[in-house]
Amino acid sequence: DARLLILGGGPERKELEGRAADLELEDRVKFFGHLAPAEAEEVLASAWVQAVPSRWREPFGNVAAEAMMRGTAVVASASGGLAEFVQEGETGLLVPPGEAAPLARGLVRLLLDRGYAERMGQHGREFARTNLRLDAYLDRLLKVYAAVSGARDSDPMHQARAY
Repeated sequence: DARLLILGGGPERKELEGRAADLELEDRVKFFGHLAPAEAEEVLASAWVQAVPSRWREPFGNVAAEAMMRGTAVVASASGGLAEFVQEGETGLLVPPGEAAPLARGLVRLLLDRGYAERMGQHGREFARTNLRLDAYLDRLLKVYAAVSGARDSDPMHQARAY
């Protein structure tokens, strides 16, 4: 009963639409193209599993972070920033980039066990609310600057004000 919602576009869209038609899946696969952030959030609000199959090393991976913020379990490529904050088996599943079979297995695993997916989504939301907020990022960044500068005062805010 799963539905596949594909947001964004690219050169393979026509081929993918043709493949969905050949497999008679037009009622199960919907292509949205590029959406504004508010529209994308509205479309994805009911999702309980989200695929983030990046082929390259994402510096961060906004799509996965946004899914986690909304409480959606993630199946993501194990590369770049995605591998740094998607916690295997806790907030999502990590799969080798560019490999369809492991991605499919991860999605099927979560689709067949909605309770597991929802627990993962809850853990992802807790992790994102604690670690992926702007203020948490700035605190970590200031600590890095303090460590690199060799400043004696351990209060990063004091050091930031000194500049």
